[in-house]
Amino acid sequence: MTARDGIAGRVVVAGVGYAAVERNSGKSEIQLTVEAAKQALHDSGMSAGDVDGLTSFPDRSGGDTFSGPLIDHVQASLGLNLRFWQAAGNGPAQLSCAIVGVHAILAGTADVVLCYRTVLAQPRMKVAAKRTGSLAWNDAAFTAPYGSAGSAPKWAMVATRYMHESGTRPEHLAAVAMNNRFHAQLNPRAVWHGQPLTIDEYYASPLVATPLRRVDCDMPIDTSVAIILARADRAAGLRHRPAFVEALACPPGPMATHDLMPDFTKGASYYVGKELWARTGLSPADVDVAQPYDGFSFQALQWLEDMGLAGRGEAGDMVAEGHCRVGGRLPICTDGGQLGVGRYHGLEKLAEAARQLWGGAGEAQVAGAEVSLACAGGGPRGAAILLTNQAT
Repeated sequence: MTARDGIAGRVVVAGVGYAAVERNSGKSEIQLTVEAAKQALHDSGMSAGDVDGLTSFPDRSGGDTFSGPLIDHVQASLGLNLRFWQAAGNGPAQLSCAIVGVHAILAGTADVVLCYRTVLAQPRMKVAAKRTGSLAWNDAAFTAPYGSAGSAPKWAMVATRYMHESGTRPEHLAAVAMNNRFHAQLNPRAVWHGQPLTIDEYYASPLVATPLRRVDCDMPIDTSVAIILARADRAAGLRHRPAFVEALACPPGPMATHDLMPDFTKGASYYVGKELWARTGLSPADVDVAQPYDGFSFQALQWLEDMGLAGRGEAGDMVAEGHCRVGGRLPICTDGGQLGVGRYHGLEKLAEAARQLWGGAGEAQVAGAEVSLACAGGGPRGAAILLTNQAT
């Protein structure tokens, strides 16, 4: 297998770390970030002195508590001496800080990059409660006055159109929610650990915005995830087998503005799928385990289909028939995903993809995993990163 774009084998995921998942921790964004970063450094066998690059998502750091801590505050808290840093957002969505980190290493502007995503649940809701319609902008200015400022009401419309076009049924959304909650029982970090979901409980969950029920939506949490990226020649000193970046893609398609997308069933994921497989000698059939984005249940199905892991309209049955559980044909969201662990908001997809390749996923480990896929985003913003357990 020969890579076509010069990325494969040059960058590795060297370590990952997580802050504890809590609903109302009382911790600051800095506390959570430092906790995750120190775990990631320990996991990689590196120290803060090895890190010369720092990236975060999103790029509006400090605007509200959903944005995480200011990147310069993180640098100071960890005592990092940097050659490169960037708060990265927008285009590649929640994987943007990892993609920027990969590019920095490829360009030679950094050798070891720490990427992080930190969220607080309760303070974000307090900030949102203070907002008024006068603060709506871009596409939200056309929807917020009618009660669809974002989140579930906004994505419910996309879900409805996707279900109409693909033949996806409500029971398929239920299958995703139950699949991910099942995996959450294997993950002690998960906010839903110890609380499996039955089909009766799914349908008893109240509708938030048709067709999305409460359990079709990810749970806001306080937490942080950190990832260490490094030049491949640093892999020899790592604590465990590295995960090599094989390829990545992040095109928006013909329109990068959500309200002007020509087809809501063909968002970034559709174009990411086409681009990713053009950049590698691997194919969807080579993927052993996948981490599709699941901020809402239907998005996981859309990502599976758009990445070529299932045919159009076939992902729902694939999940419902149990093929996406650990031990199945293509396990997905093996840590529980956002529907099971909580709303990490995307970067954790890459962390779980890497853990699967070095055998660190505990009870959710997929036996013999050699190729792993991480996807994040929705609408016109999204990205995917393909990992392998050896340089190709």
